Amino acid sequence: MESLILSRIIIIFIFSQALFANEVCLTNKEGKIQYILDKKKVEVKSAYCFEETTKSILSLRCKVNKKCDALKFKKNKRAFNSSTGSPGFKLCQQVYFGTPQIIQFWTGVKWINTDRCIFSDQTYIDIGRLSANSY
Repeated sequence: MESLILSRIIIIFIFSQALFANEVCLTNKEGKIQYILDKKKVEVKSAYCFEETTKSILSLRCKVNKKCDALKFKKNKRAFNSSTGSPGFKLCQQVYFGTPQIIQFWTGVKWINTDRCIFSDQTYIDIGRLSANSY
């Protein structure tokens, strides 16, 4: 019986590692984010994790502390279908009262273009991931 339980634990561990195998986390020393402010490129150091396949980004503080604002998903029944502005940006601003931003983040090898929603506690999440989790 113990060997059966142990083998199941090992199998669960192997599969859980495979699910997170594509996630990379960078600290403030290695993580860099670029954005445009007043027509000038700004580059800041930042700690974050990103999923290599989907290129979604999440502030490292949220990875460590799941109670961060960026992971407090809300139900959203509003449709953002006006002729101007991205639905994801509107979701960030009007539902989460965050600040949407177009960015590039450094993977350690190359720059990736994406966008993020920055929350009042200064945590952030990729707008695509935010939209997918706002049900």
